Amino acid sequence: MHQNHVFAIRLSQYIASENFVSWVLSCDYARKYFIDTAVKTTNLASTNRTKLGNLPIVLPPVDEQLEVIDYLENVNNEFKKVMDTILGELERINEFRKTVISEAVTGKIKV
Repeated sequence: MHQNHVFAIRLSQYIASENFVSWVLSCDYARKYFIDTAVKTTNLASTNRTKLGNLPIVLPPVDEQLEVIDYLENVNNEFKKVMDTILGELERINEFRKTVISEAVTGKIKV
């Protein structure tokens, strides 16, 4: 959801970690909440401060939030490594395909 408003959220460091809330706001749960509660006009969906403040968020103790963040960041880093490997393999396959096509067209290999 995009709009031309910027909302600043101030959090008490004793209640919530900024990174924890950021992870929550980036998940499907929050996205669905904002899509469902947005005021929709032609090609524009918008929300307001009240709706932002009404997003239900479960806040475990801050030390648990930090553990969740560490876990999510580790999983995210592993995911990125796997994706980088897959993308590298796809690039190599694509290059091999181009080579085979070129060699077949120029008669270097029999098809």
